[in-house]
Amino acid sequence: MSPPSSDAIDALFNALTGRWSAFPEPQRSQLRERIEQALNAAAEAQPEVITVAGHSTRPQVLRLHPLATASSDDWYQQEWTEFAVAAEGGAWIVYRRRDGQHYAAPFSEGSALPETLMKSLEPCLVMAIYGGDGS
Repeated sequence: MSPPSSDAIDALFNALTGRWSAFPEPQRSQLRERIEQALNAAAEAQPEVITVAGHSTRPQVLRLHPLATASSDDWYQQEWTEFAVAAEGGAWIVYRRRDGQHYAAPFSEGSALPETLMKSLEPCLVMAIYGGDGS
């Protein structure tokens, strides 16, 4: 598989750092490297049909790679969450269920991640998603 294009890396980087006018170094390099690694892994992943929730709910085929995984709280004992990237583009909040009925929502600047998932993110991702320089 060929490496991800710089356009794909840039698009995902920009989606994750939307609260920043200039994301600082060294976190900038760390985040770009992590995105590239994740997109490479997603490109190698097996395609899966997953229910995507958005303006409408529909099945979609995605090749996903998690950047973070966390158990859900006691209320949702049969479920865990992932913050993932797709080879097809974008970041996703993926809810995995033991019964195989997985579902996902596209990540945007306004997305709320479950607390356990937030706590499992790498520092450069936390800074990108929840930080900002007031722009």
